[in-house]
Amino acid sequence: TGPARVAVLLLSGDMGALFDSDPELRKRLAQVRAEGGGIIALWLPDCQVDDHREWWPTSMSGVLDWNTPYVDLRNKVTWPEKVQGELIPLVYKLLKLWRGSPGVHGRMVKCPECRPLGLVTGQFPVDKLEDQVREWRLHRTSAPPPPPTQTCARGHQHDTLEIL
Repeated sequence: TGPARVAVLLLSGDMGALFDSDPELRKRLAQVRAEGGGIIALWLPDCQVDDHREWWPTSMSGVLDWNTPYVDLRNKVTWPEKVQGELIPLVYKLLKLWRGSPGVHGRMVKCPECRPLGLVTGQFPVDKLEDQVREWRLHRTSAPPPPPTQTCARGHQHDTLEIL
């Protein structure tokens, strides 16, 4: 088997218990990160989350952190929308990042609509976008605000997560 491109971690009940009892799991997730793969956490119905800013168990620190994307599936009624609207785009984004998206040039990323047209006017600084996403994630609650958006010089508007 080759390196994992995306690992989907199903979290339920006491998230730390399995992680603490299975050192192989911790080792494998650390390996995914080291090889440039991404991790997505899925919060299942009995998953206990008290603080959305630091939702991972202490024993998972170093493998999971504030930058680890998650999809909150604790409400079964919302599963179709969450899978379609959040999980699938996250998997696609992580695979695109792993492949080395041609849209990233140095520390700039091109607007998704300008890129196929070969236009250079729609570019955003990656560091600025990452800072905005970091700030947005720190202030998420159970009813998170929409992610920040960017508008390129040609007027194309996209949410920051889509651009990165």
